[in-house]
Amino acid sequence: MLIQNLTNIPGIELVGYADGENDALEQLSSNHCDVLILDIRLKQGNGVNLLRSLNSLPNININVKVIFTNNASDTYRRACTQYGVAHFFDKSTDFLQLRSLMNKLASSITIS
Repeated sequence: MLIQNLTNIPGIELVGYADGENDALEQLSSNHCDVLILDIRLKQGNGVNLLRSLNSLPNININVKVIFTNNASDTYRRACTQYGVAHFFDKSTDFLQLRSLMNKLASSITIS
């Protein structure tokens, strides 16, 4: 539902989807993306470890990192901010804010 809803925004194109840490790293290594929307919980690994890995890989450049999760504790917020997350949203209450952010980003990010 998230993918369908966000890809209906003009200028938004899905370049990949992964449900695990390793698959996400592999895709991000071979495909450029401007915005990464990530959950804390993944089927394999977790979002915080993925963020840590991304910070140590200089060849992966993501303009905006977004967390969209049910695990919206202050501890996770601080950890994610440490790894470059600009926006942190709670799945249960913040979908409209995520959609609004994506609308703004779609009109402001220059696609490479």
